[in-house]
Amino acid sequence: MIDLSGTLSYLPGGKVKELELITRRIIDTGKAEIILLYGSYARGNYRGQE
Repeated sequence: MIDLSGTLSYLPGGKVKELELITRRIIDTGKAEIILLYGSYARGNYRGQE
């Protein structure tokens, strides 16, 4: 299991779990050398639907 909860602690738990799942799927293909997160999630200014 990939644990991104510490790295992405500013995101809601559901989003962290979603990103963990997506990351695992990418890694499981064996074709990725690097995975980059960019945009509001990476900057830490994500604003979910309120």
